[in-house]
Amino acid sequence: MNAPSSSRSTMFALIAVAFFAALAGRYLPDLTASRAQAAGGPPLPAEICFRIDDEFKGMPYTLTLRLAINDMGSGHILMNGRLTSSAEPGVVLPILGNAEVAQGRVLMTFAMARPNVDDQGGGGWFLSADLDASNLQGTADWFGVEYDPVKDMEDLDHGSGAMRRIACP
Repeated sequence: MNAPSSSRSTMFALIAVAFFAALAGRYLPDLTASRAQAAGGPPLPAEICFRIDDEFKGMPYTLTLRLAINDMGSGHILMNGRLTSSAEPGVVLPILGNAEVAQGRVLMTFAMARPNVDDQGGGGWFLSADLDASNLQGTADWFGVEYDPVKDMEDLDHGSGAMRRIACP
């Protein structure tokens, strides 16, 4: 059953306010003006960063997400930025995603890709995260496909790790 349009608009507005409230205050010292603030709501952060800790074959590594948060209106939150890995210094993956707040959780999804530059291989990945709205900590899971042009083969990649908000480097 579809909710009336005004009910959906109200629901999205409430979700946006909950998301802004979860990100505001002590977790986000760097705040900027936004459409939400102009409409009387709390400001959106200019930038937020997260760290994901994992290991591969017994070797620990860290993923860092550096994201801009954008109010797209109607309760839609768009995030874009970069992902870097301690396992591959110097490699930057553009990342695009969104977030919704539901029942005290911040649910995020992201997509990213790495082009095949100089036959070094490439791939595409999806990342999802489930964070506690009160402290922006939780779990991230990802999967993707990597291509090795030298071996002419594809490989599935997947992982899971603890994700938490950090000060942007």
